[in-house]
Amino acid sequence: MNWLRSTRSKDFEGLGILHLGKFARALRLRWLWKEWDEEQQLQIGPDNPCTNNDKLLFAAATSIIVGDGDNISFWHSAWFQGIRPCDFAPNIYKLSRKKNRSLKGALDNNNWICDINLQHPGFTAQVFTEYTQLWCAVAQLQLQPNSRDGIT
Repeated sequence: MNWLRSTRSKDFEGLGILHLGKFARALRLRWLWKEWDEEQQLQIGPDNPCTNNDKLLFAAATSIIVGDGDNISFWHSAWFQGIRPCDFAPNIYKLSRKKNRSLKGALDNNNWICDINLQHPGFTAQVFTEYTQLWCAVAQLQLQPNSRDGIT
């Protein structure tokens, strides 16, 4: 039996069987989507079953609308030109002590800088380059105090 043909819809000469891998990924992506809804957050809990590939796909397929920064993760949300800071500054991410700050919490008093271990022996020229890129990204950011964060 040709599995790819059997997973096609009946309109396209298939059997209409769900491709379980793709269907499972879609459900996990929905889990990430529901994390943005405050009411849904309480129901799903703090842990989710998503893989790093799921999170990368979610970041690529969505756009973040920055509001007050409460619901946006500083490191794990794609708030800068559709890219997550943990992806374009992975070495700084490794040196950061607090990886679960909100965008608002990270920007308050420049806490994201205080979280980085600048005395680490692995602080090389490449790390400094990432640091300046992240600094420039943060400098371009404007929080909207009376507006909620959004996602599309």
